[in-house]
Amino acid sequence: MHTNTMKKMLPYLLLAALLFYGVPSLAVNIKEGAKSLMVLGLLAVNTIYCFISGLLFTLRNGFRWYYPILLGILFVPAVTAFYNSSATIYVFAYMLLAAAGSGLAVLFNKTTPNK
Repeated sequence: MHTNTMKKMLPYLLLAALLFYGVPSLAVNIKEGAKSLMVLGLLAVNTIYCFISGLLFTLRNGFRWYYPILLGILFVPAVTAFYNSSATIYVFAYMLLAAAGSGLAVLFNKTTPNK
């Protein structure tokens, strides 16, 4: 991995960390409706973010096979900190969504004529 690529990837990963850890932390602190907020984070917020971040990162910086993997690995500690083992499947789901977003960006770049 090149240092320059990692610098470009850092804002995407930091925002992912904020979503992966911030939403559940917020939910734990507000108590009422916490479970709903955590489920919303798992099913909607993180899911949408993983797909869109894969798409945007690849459009701006080119395809990097390790981006979806890093995104999934980043979620692993959140599973143990905030959820139970049944949330482990989301690690792979987030990787697949980021890979799908990256793949769509690659297809988009190939079908869009260069100026």
